[in-house]
Amino acid sequence: MKTLALLLSLLPAASLAQHAPPLCAQVTENVSFVRLLTASCQNGTPATLGNTHTSGIPAAACITTGTDLVKGVLDFDSTNDEGVQSLVTLPSDWIPPIDVEYRWLSGTGSTNPVVWCTQLVCVADGEEDTAGYPGQSTSSCVSDAGKGTANQMNLATDTTVAAVGCAAGELMRVRVSRDPDETSTLTDTHAADARLISVTLKLRREL
Repeated sequence: MKTLALLLSLLPAASLAQHAPPLCAQVTENVSFVRLLTASCQNGTPATLGNTHTSGIPAAACITTGTDLVKGVLDFDSTNDEGVQSLVTLPSDWIPPIDVEYRWLSGTGSTNPVVWCTQLVCVADGEEDTAGYPGQSTSSCVSDAGKGTANQMNLATDTTVAAVGCAAGELMRVRVSRDPDETSTLTDTHAADARLISVTLKLRREL
């Protein structure tokens, strides 16, 4: 040991760095992200990217800027409860809860908030896919203030969204909605359409 210590003390710093053991980074989170686009715009024609009922449907719209920028959005009404649905398969190593990010715009300069909700229902192999969505509540909704300047990007984040009854590997039905009548008890006083661009689900997975 004394000989080894002496040899190490005689080595230059650069040589010691070469012989040092590699540093190990501790992995604290394993996640996947699923981004749901809400609408498309093809040759000036908007289309909803999702499933809708015959009523309570947000209107698809095109936003164009200059000569080369175009994107589709869904306009959620300020008085009527509207929603759009999609499907996601949960990973085989998924663990709850789920985080949700909403990217949205407003055509007004209001700072009044909008309430966004993500309601989840899961279906396992062999089950009938007939269960209704849970109601809008504080466990599935978030209130996000407008930016105060028209057409600025808003990012609303809701952590630990309830996924009651869901398990790894199941098919998850996703309903994204606005809650202007404040069923969730959160505040939505934004007196204009809220223009939803995308929704991103953060799915946690076992390490």
